Amino acid sequence: MQARDLDKVSATLTSGDMLVLILPDGRYTTTKAAYLDFHRAWFASKSWTMDFEPIWQKQSTTMGQVLLRTRYQDSGPPTVDTRSYLMLTFEREASDWKLIADQNTRFQA
Repeated sequence: MQARDLDKVSATLTSGDMLVLILPDGRYTTTKAAYLDFHRAWFASKSWTMDFEPIWQKQSTTMGQVLLRTRYQDSGPPTVDTRSYLMLTFEREASDWKLIADQNTRFQA
């Protein structure tokens, strides 16, 4: 994410069309195309940084989840400094793990 490399992000996504993205304000999308459109626009901004701290993970033979605590900072305008929980859900495709759901929930620091 920090590198803003859409090609690398795209390589981690499901091969299917369905990919759920839930944003901290409750907006959501359900397609890989919408997920990539959102990230393309977000990556165009050079004023933000995001730090990740893994706090939980669970894996089976076909599914995996990771919960991260994040800090998002944007020098703006407007200036933003928020904390969130980020839950990523992956599904095994052949020998790779591919993202199928991304939920971001803001919390008070």
